[in-house]
Amino acid sequence: MNSAYPIIAILSLLGISFSLLAEDSPMVLQSTFKAHCIKCHGKGGKVKGKVNLLELESVDDLLARPELLETLLTVLK
Repeated sequence: MNSAYPIIAILSLLGISFSLLAEDSPMVLQSTFKAHCIKCHGKGGKVKGKVNLLELESVDDLLARPELLETLLTVLK
C-alpha cells in the first residue's frame, strides 16, 4: 500500500484540499490534528481514549500504528 493513502484519507475526511498535500503532508497532518483533535487527545496531558496525538511526530509514526490509523479513519467518517 502506498504510504500516502491513509494520510490522504484522513485529511480528505477533514476537508483538507489535496493541493496542500504536495510535500507538506507531515506539517499539514500536524496542523490538522492541532486544529481539530489535540485539545482532547494530548494537550495539557489530557488523553481521551488512550490516544495522544502529540506522540506522533511524523507520518512514519502514524503508519507504524495501523490500529490507531484504522481508528482515526473510523472516527472521522
